[in-house]
Amino acid sequence: INLYETDTRFLLCVDLAQVDPNRIDVKVTGNRLTIRGKRPDIAPTEPVRVHVMEIDHGTFSRDVEFPAVVDRDRIQASYREGFLWIDLPKKEAGT
Repeated sequence: INLYETDTRFLLCVDLAQVDPNRIDVKVTGNRLTIRGKRPDIAPTEPVRVHVMEIDHGTFSRDVEFPAVVDRDRIQASYREGFLWIDLPKKEAGT
């Protein structure tokens, strides 16, 4: 996960290659964003020995907390080339 911030928003980028975008659950509660889903096993079908495994598979859940409250009504997400991008505008002062 990469998290960026400007004066007006947070921008979150999540590497979700091979994850069906229709099966990704994104939820915002207060200052916490939760992403859940399942990445399929991409191991070869023949018997293999694993030496290094950095691409997790199976069910996952990640929580990200923000230091400022986001405007839930203006959150936008898009899935491009295996990356989930979530734009979380900050609430304007007085709202």
